[in-house]
Amino acid sequence: MCDTEHAADVERVLRERTDVFEHERAILAIAAQPEIERVLERLPQGRCRRAASLSREALRFDDCESFDIAIADADAVEDGPAGALGELARMLRPGGWVVLRVNAAAAASCAQRLAGAGFFVARAAEGRGATVLLGVRGEFAAYTP
Repeated sequence: MCDTEHAADVERVLRERTDVFEHERAILAIAAQPEIERVLERLPQGRCRRAASLSREALRFDDCESFDIAIADADAVEDGPAGALGELARMLRPGGWVVLRVNAAAAASCAQRLAGAGFFVARAAEGRGATVLLGVRGEFAAYTP
C-alpha cells in the first residue's frame, strides 16, 4: 500500500473516531512519515510535538506535559523498547487516543501489546494490507507495570 492510502486511512479514522479536526488538541506525532505530516498540517492549530521514535529518550518531554492524541506508524511501536508503551500511556491523558497504522499481519500482536499497556483497542480501519488501530488510554494505564 502506498503512503498516500495509509495517510487517507489515518485521516478517516481521525475524522470519524476523534474530535481532533474540530478542537485544538495536544498531539504527539511519533516517527510520522511525510504523508502523515500533511494530515497534521490540516489540523486546527493545537500543540503538536514530534518524537523520532517510541523510546524513552525520544519521549522525554516535560514531566507535567500530557497529550490528547498520539499518532504513529506501527514500526515505531514494534521496534520500540520494552516499557516504551507504558511511557506513551503515561504521556497521554486518561481517555487520550493513540492511532497506529500497522501491517495487517501484525495488527493482532500490536493490539495485544497496546492492551497490555492499558489501552482499550479497536480496529478502526482495515484494507489494502494495512490496519489502523485506535487505542483509548484507560484511567489507570499509567500505573500498569
